[in-house]
Amino acid sequence: MALYKLLVIIFIITLPSCAMMNVNYVDSSFNEKNLSAGNIIFGGLVSQKETWNEEAILKYSSIAVASLSHIRNDFIIKHYNDIIEQNKKQQLNEILEHIKNAILVDQAQLKGLINSSENFRYILFARLQSNNIRYSRSEQKDKNKDDIIIYKTMREVLIYVDVYDLDSSKVVWSGEIKKENANENKNPHDNSSNFLTDVISAMIEDAIYGTYPQAPSLEHLIKDAFEDVARSLPASDCGVIGLGECVKKAIMKSYEWLFGENSTITHPKVNLVLLQQKS
Repeated sequence: MALYKLLVIIFIITLPSCAMMNVNYVDSSFNEKNLSAGNIIFGGLVSQKETWNEEAILKYSSIAVASLSHIRNDFIIKHYNDIIEQNKKQQLNEILEHIKNAILVDQAQLKGLINSSENFRYILFARLQSNNIRYSRSEQKDKNKDDIIIYKTMREVLIYVDVYDLDSSKVVWSGEIKKENANENKNPHDNSSNFLTDVISAMIEDAIYGTYPQAPSLEHLIKDAFEDVARSLPASDCGVIGLGECVKKAIMKSYEWLFGENSTITHPKVNLVLLQQKS
């Protein structure tokens, strides 16, 4: 038995990170059975640092809902615009202001937001914490051993997600996800050129090829991010959540067996926190 535990520990330490997002908290009540029965309202995606008007919030939230629905068909997820009545929109806007400023939403704010006749137990809020663009320039040899200059533009986003239980008005699931993507231009470079021809060549290259390309769209990264959020929500079917998430669940069970429930995995390659995670 001691040898088996040792092998499990070695496996955990040496496993490459398979977590698509960092799940920071899971309440024991938030499981695949309750999720499937309770369904989710997407309460909105807001940006902490950028000023988004209602149209932008609606647009980016719609992308997120489409991504979640594309991956998961074992529960219903609806856009806030389809569920929340017009006379409750001001109440929702006040909640979104709290989400934007990373303030927990309380029971009084959530009370009455959803019509009691609607069969939705959970509401999901998301915050775009950062949306950064970076540039890099590098050189490499092509197959003819000629120099190629690579101009790369990268966008990186960090999104926080919280799921509230409307019955208890408490957070039952939270996590964060970082996504990045890059576009690049490859420009030929003449090794035999001198300073003057370099200047002229650079002007011609800028005119023909450009230098740094446009950054990948924010819409594309939001789409990818929420597909991973969907895979990280509780599910029992590996076909739904993917092999990586199934492996991660197995690791969680092994870790609980080794060290007890309510334990924290701190190894950076696992990159997962267990809080109140029960079978």
